[in-house]
Amino acid sequence: MFKNVPELERAERDQDSGTAHINAAIEAAEKAIADLAAQQLGPDEIHKEWCAIRDRTTLAIRNALTKSLRAQTPQSGRSYGWYGNDYAK
Repeated sequence: MFKNVPELERAERDQDSGTAHINAAIEAAEKAIADLAAQQLGPDEIHKEWCAIRDRTTLAIRNALTKSLRAQTPQSGRSYGWYGNDYAK
């Protein structure tokens, strides 16, 4: 929960930044796909390139969402997830 106006404004800026990063990733993927369509590649090469575009786009979107969520979530100092050390406590 947001405690004050500056914190809310920062969260809105972070969200706008995340949206811009996601839109940029989608636009880059669309351009890469259009460039790929112009090339004379075989089915295996096209599949490999499509997968690379998909992976880059997914990673960029995931990073933007993660950054946005971290900015909006208060940090408790505790790690959640399988790779954290929650179970050692």
